[in-house]
Amino acid sequence: MWWGGPWLLLSFLTYLADQGTDALTALLLLQGGHLLAGALTALLVLVPGLVACTAELVSYWRGRGGSVPRAGALLVLCPLWALLTHLHALYSPEWRARAHSLKTVEGLLAAGPQLVLQVALLLRGSLTSPIASLVQQTAPLTGIQTNFEESNLTLFGREYDSEDRFHLGVIQMSSIVVSLVSVLTSVLHFNEVESGGGISPGRLLLGLPFFLFTILYRTISLGLILCFLGWWSAVLLFLLFFLTVLSSLCAGDTFPRSCLYGLCSLLAPVGHARHPLTRLGYSKLSTSPPQEEGSSRASYFVACHLLSSLLVLGPAVVVVVALVQRAALLPGTLAISTTSILPLHTLSSTFLPVLGLLLATTLLLARPYINIRNCSLWKNHTYTINP
Repeated sequence: MWWGGPWLLLSFLTYLADQGTDALTALLLLQGGHLLAGALTALLVLVPGLVACTAELVSYWRGRGGSVPRAGALLVLCPLWALLTHLHALYSPEWRARAHSLKTVEGLLAAGPQLVLQVALLLRGSLTSPIASLVQQTAPLTGIQTNFEESNLTLFGREYDSEDRFHLGVIQMSSIVVSLVSVLTSVLHFNEVESGGGISPGRLLLGLPFFLFTILYRTISLGLILCFLGWWSAVLLFLLFFLTVLSSLCAGDTFPRSCLYGLCSLLAPVGHARHPLTRLGYSKLSTSPPQEEGSSRASYFVACHLLSSLLVLGPAVVVVVALVQRAALLPGTLAISTTSILPLHTLSSTFLPVLGLLLATTLLLARPYINIRNCSLWKNHTYTINP
């Protein structure tokens, strides 16, 4: 396919930029004294290595050629291994499936949580010195003010002046955008490219805005909840995970696969395009499961994901905003954080309308997207293991 090379190049550049900016963000957070946020950011950077190490150990346990030393190397050097795999796949097409699988794991299991975490930290005002410098210099345009005091930044024995801190702030802020692109491309690859027989202009025209608006809605909503509720937001995260696992089980998936889809579907529906009898990592050839079964599965899975956004996440955001504004008007009445870099009145005047618009657009695009998938996805494909 003509798009194979450019798509692989995009995967390579996205992986490189996302891992690099996230590593820099973790370093700046730790240097700025945000130990917990920095540790979580660094841990998420290591998630692809943990997954690759676990997969290698499972292969070794089952006698499929795995190696314990290789598993240890993947745990530590997974980013380097993924980049080398992408470069090798540019000249060896048989390596492309492995390169894309590494990128998909990074996008769904690392970039997604990383995106929510960084948005929550930004909204809360947990700023590093470069971000604070960037906010202060762009205050005339954004209207956002911060009480962060200017301080010297020293990394690895080098002291950075105001201009250097501004550039580092731009790079750190770009990590949010890069994570968004990484999640979006991974979702498109897993749902459309790998399971859909290639890039279809019709599905791409509807699928791209559908997934983009879904990711934006869930990212902003979860970021707001995490910003004000802190660890209590884990209850809502578990509920969203549980609902996805339950819907996946009802659609015919096994429990381990349902748990995997529950983790990957934090920001967008993932897994509705794959038949329950096919293994992860398989590639499609021609002729496959009945079209009616695949159509009903995709419709059911996406509908359950949308309902969780509409009936669980939406009301939760409204309740949190109401509680935060009440706590700000009547200090001491509620034990909830009201710390934010933004004026609290923008939560109801700006964020809630924007979130409502994103959710409404997602609901409007869902039906056409599912219909065009049902017309083209389940006609001619089967699955075979990659060489």
